[in-house]
Parts: sequence; structure tokens; C-alpha cells
Amino acid sequence: MTCPHHAYPDVSWSDLRTEILREIATRKVNLFALVTKGRITREEADYEQDVMNAILEDAERFRKALAPVDQGKPMINPLRVERAEGSSQHDYTWHQRRAALTRELEYRQRLYPEMIRKGRLTQDQANLYTRRLTAMRGLYEYGYDYAPSFPDDRAPSGTWSEWLAILTDIDARDGTTLAGPRPS
Repeated sequence: MTCPHHAYPDVSWSDLRTEILREIATRKVNLFALVTKGRITREEADYEQDVMNAILEDAERFRKALAPVDQGKPMINPLRVERAEGSSQHDYTWHQRRAALTRELEYRQRLYPEMIRKGRLTQDQANLYTRRLTAMRGLYEYGYDYAPSFPDDRAPSGTWSEWLAILTDIDARDGTTLAGPRPS
């Protein structure tokens, strides 16, 4: 079986699923505690939990879309892979799902050093959990499920402009050159 993202050859589909399920379970406990303490609203907690469930569904759809590649066939468009029976049929945009992963990764960057210092997490665990979630964000940043935030007929060249802004963002974060030369 191929790995989900070429930049993370050590992360399997099973690893992605395990990490997202771990995050969902962690959120059930932590978000409830934050609501109880009055630090976030019930609606905010529900949103954060639901969007991570949507990301789990996406991971499964992306896996199915890439499955033919193992047999030497072309990939299926993830947007055309039907959702599983009982799926939430989420309406979260690509931008919302990517932003949720970015928020979580930034949170881990702030929280994990303290957890390691207190012995609640090892450095290896922190690296593994972060790498797995970063691989999932990388799938979105490949453009899986990407749709512009405005109708194409309103701004036909806007799709490239919007995507270029996203790539420029990624370049600034990761020190890459994905945005490359601008089309004329």
C-alpha cells in the first residue's frame, strides 16, 4: 500500500486514521473541560469536534481515491468518492478543514514542550503525533477537495490567484518554493 503523502513515507493510512481517532478522543475530554470552565462555548466545542470528524471522513475518502494507484491505475477524484453509510455529510469547506489542522498543529507546538517537560508525553510521541497530523494537512495542501471560496464565473482567473496565495502561505511556513513562477 502506498503512503498517503510522498513527503511522509513513514506515515501510512492506518497511522493517519489512528492519529485522527486519538485526536477526536482527546477532544471529547478536553473540550468538555474547557466548556465546563467557561473558556469556550458549547457551540465552539461542537464545531471543533465535528470538523475533526469531517477530517477523519476525508482521510477515508482520500485513501479510497488513491487506492487504484497501487494497481497502476489513475487516482480517482476524491470529490467523486461517495461518502460512507452513516457519514455526517459534513459541509465544512476545504479552508475550514485545513485551518482546523493548522490550529491543532500550532496548539501542539505551544503545548507539547510543556507536556514533555512534565513527563506526560515523550519527545518521540510528540514527534510522531505531530508528523501524522502534518501529513494529513499535507493532503489538503496537495489540493484534495480544494474548491475556491467564490464561484468561478465571478472571477475566472481568481481560482489561480486564491490558490497562489495559499501556496505562498505554505512557502512562508515551510521555507519551500511551491508557489514558483507566476503564470502570465
